[in-house]
Amino acid sequence: MPPVTLKMVEDLRDTVQDILVSYEARIRELSNKLKGKGVQLLDHSKNERALLTQQLESLLAKKAHLRKKDFRLMMQDIESYQMEHEKRVRQLIEGLSEEELRRIQGLKKSLDQGGLSEAIEAMTNPGKEWLVKEELAEFQREKEELSLQLKRILEKADSLSIKDFKKALKRLKAKKREAKSKEQVEGILLEHHKFQKEVRKLLNNFKVLQCSIEKFWQKEMSKIKGGELR
Repeated sequence: MPPVTLKMVEDLRDTVQDILVSYEARIRELSNKLKGKGVQLLDHSKNERALLTQQLESLLAKKAHLRKKDFRLMMQDIESYQMEHEKRVRQLIEGLSEEELRRIQGLKKSLDQGGLSEAIEAMTNPGKEWLVKEELAEFQREKEELSLQLKRILEKADSLSIKDFKKALKRLKAKKREAKSKEQVEGILLEHHKFQKEVRKLLNNFKVLQCSIEKFWQKEMSKIKGGELR
């Protein structure tokens, strides 16, 4: 590796600045796409769930004489879980662009104040795009699973008793709890893996940079001691 010079440092600073500008544009574009996809997915999920629930409510009222009040009470846990997940997805999407853009502005400020190493370090840290994508994918899987289960219940609605409906809901709730526990465990493992990967990458980058800087200053100090610099 060639020795580090002041010009190389300035060139690196300009490169980091260009990367930040490109990254800012990419974040804006990505955020708009995620917002569009997220809103579309959430609206479709809510409308589909409302339609299936309404059909199921009407059939059970007609075939099993189940009161609307009792039906909604039975469905309360399922609805609450879905609404909670929808809220979490919306918050992640809405907060992504604001948080990332604030981070970029902070990096630009750090760069202007001479904090080149701080800017490089921060740029190696992962953003939250992957988190939003995974949350949307998980929500899509849950939406499809819930729709499938409700459709299966609807198919049996002609001969479905209130007791059978309660059993079906119990199985559905158990699946939701299992999915939530699995999601939490997988999320922790994934986060740990990503953290370890980023730490290794960061350490390697700084070892190379530190070695180059040490060689640079050793050479400059040798020049001073040898009287080459005045």
